Formats: sequence, C-alpha cells, structure tokens
Amino acid sequence: MVLRNSREELRKRNFIEALKATADVEASMRIVGIKESTFLDWLEDDDDIVEQVMRIRKQAIVALENIAFKQALDGDKSQIQFLLKAHNPEVYNKSVNETNITNVSLTKIEDNRVAGIPVQDAYEKMNSNAIRLLESMPEGKFLVDHIRRSENDLEQ
Repeated sequence: MVLRNSREELRKRNFIEALKATADVEASMRIVGIKESTFLDWLEDDDDIVEQVMRIRKQAIVALENIAFKQALDGDKSQIQFLLKAHNPEVYNKSVNETNITNVSLTKIEDNRVAGIPVQDAYEKMNSNAIRLLESMPEGKFLVDHIRRSENDLEQ
C-alpha cells in the first residue's frame, strides 16, 4: 500500500510539473499517462492538487493577459477592443441599442463629410476623430498617450 501511495504521489508531482510547463491539463495527463477519471479523482480527494492546479492556471492567465496588454499597447486594435470589454464590461459590452448611436455611425458620418477631399486628408481627419473618441473613454487618454510615446520611440 505504501508503494502505491508513493507511486501515486510521484504521478501527482509529475502531473503538476507537466502542468507548469504546458498550462494544459489534457496535455499534462497524456505526458504523465493518466486518464481523466484519475485526474478527477485527484481533484475530488486532494485539496493540495486543486490548489496547485488553480494557482498554475491563474499564472498562465496572467501571462496571457500580459501578452494581450502588450499587443494592445502596441496598437493591436482587436486586443484593445477585447481588453476594454473584458476589463470594463459595464461600459464596453453594451449592445448597439445601449450605446450612443453617434459613436456607432461615426465612420459613416465621416465618410460622407470627407467625400471629395484627398485621401490622406480624409484619413487624417478620421484618425483625429477616432483619437478624440478614444480619449473620451475611461483610461482612453492614457492609452492614446502611450501609443504616441511608442510611435515617437519608433521614429527615433
């Protein structure tokens, strides 16, 4: 019996090490050679395993968030939108019906307003309006300032 418990503890330690390396429960189970039922039994019977798995998953999420924040700060528009929705859902997860329709139709209004002027002028005007809109949002001024600093660093 002691031998089985030692083997089981070794499998648990190996699973935790694999999870630290992969942050993937299924891959870690395959690496250690355990079935899902074994893993679920561990979760049910061993609070230490539950705590370690949760800690490792939280660390992985923090690492992913750091990557996402860096991408957003580097100007990735989809990451900016995603992070705003994730971190301030009461403001950024509203449906179109709940948002200010002027913001939703900003591009159409600008398309009509800038018709007939050179493309570069239209582009600059739309960028200017987008920056004003972004600056009016919570933390928007900080984000715009950061982007401008990043652009200045690239130019130098």
